[in-house]
Amino acid sequence: MKIKAIVLALVFACFSKVAQAQCYTSLNAGFDPFSQGFYAGIDHQIHDYSIGFDLGTSLGAIHPAEYLSFTLDNNYYFGSKNKFDLKTWHINARLTYETIYKELTNKPKRFSMTPAIGKSFNLDRHWAINIDLGLNIQLSNSGNNYLVGAGENYDFNNAILPDLRIELKYQL
Repeated sequence: MKIKAIVLALVFACFSKVAQAQCYTSLNAGFDPFSQGFYAGIDHQIHDYSIGFDLGTSLGAIHPAEYLSFTLDNNYYFGSKNKFDLKTWHINARLTYETIYKELTNKPKRFSMTPAIGKSFNLDRHWAINIDLGLNIQLSNSGNNYLVGAGENYDFNNAILPDLRIELKYQL
């Protein structure tokens, strides 16, 4: 009974106008040459924190066209607000899983983490351009047939790469 009351209270809080007033959903698309390639995704922001999911492919720009990435993206926004009442600086941390989409089970895979800092340049209340600069830290790498690095589990030579991400964001 206690659990049902807690769940009911959480559902009510999530759908109340007070909670929704501070929540935003945004669609994004951009380019990250080291870990995501060309990507599109969705983010959900509550107050100063957002979490989202991106799906990317290089389209042959950096890796072969078969390259596919899945990214869990989160941001913490800080600093003073701009004229649109939005904070523009953010700290970002992304976890990315990369593979070859035609053979998801037995081809090279790479798992990486990317801590970054970024700035949003708002064009209006809905549109913004985000630029993130950070480090792509390779946590594991299997195989060397299409991905950066070599070795069965870990290639220390290419384990840390600079990372730059440019993103167009539309806030619904």
